[in-house]
Amino acid sequence: MKKTDNLFSTQTDISLLKKQGHCKFKDYVTPDEIKIIAQMRELRKKGVLIRDRLNAHKSLNSIDPAIKQKQQNLQNKLKALRKKWRVLEDLRKKANHEKMVMLGHEPPPLT
Repeated sequence: MKKTDNLFSTQTDISLLKKQGHCKFKDYVTPDEIKIIAQMRELRKKGVLIRDRLNAHKSLNSIDPAIKQKQQNLQNKLKALRKKWRVLEDLRKKANHEKMVMLGHEPPPLT
């Protein structure tokens, strides 16, 4: 059973829990969380593709400046994706905290 960021990744995973005799499972995911997680998944897909291309270029082990420039460009793209990921992760944590406050599992922020 796959688990992603403490959220079940698909509806199939939820139905598996129910079939395995676990207690009743309620999936409380806010629309904000769904949107953020979808964006994070897209970033991950892009990151995997870039990393694979980068590994292919590294395996060439060439001293050709054009290949080295491509490697540097790919590394810069990965850095940019990581930066976006961190921003989305912060937004996801904030949305999760707001949900937990709404459900009464965490105290509201002091203002």
